[in-house]
Amino acid sequence: MPRLHALYRTLDDAESTYRALVELGIAVDDVDLLRYEAVASPSPAAPGLVDQMTNDGLAPADAERYAEGLGRGEVLVRVAVAAGNATGAAAILSKYHPILYDRVPTPQL
Repeated sequence: MPRLHALYRTLDDAESTYRALVELGIAVDDVDLLRYEAVASPSPAAPGLVDQMTNDGLAPADAERYAEGLGRGEVLVRVAVAAGNATGAAAILSKYHPILYDRVPTPQL
């Protein structure tokens, strides 16, 4: 199942996004909320996460940008979407003040 990603400056915005995705009907197990404390260098988990995100279909440079955000203490929401939920999920990701989010056209999902 394809995944969409969004990076938020605050945990509140990421949690609002999470709740809205679940209210849309996306299973809790299909929504990841990832947060690392701000550190001087990217989290040790970042290389594995970058690999996961490139496997999700992100370009390596975009996956690195998301991982760097986590290293700065930002919050990542990663959601698996079925074709029927893609448009609604993309709208929700963009609604809660993301710093960065996927703008994948629905037909490509």
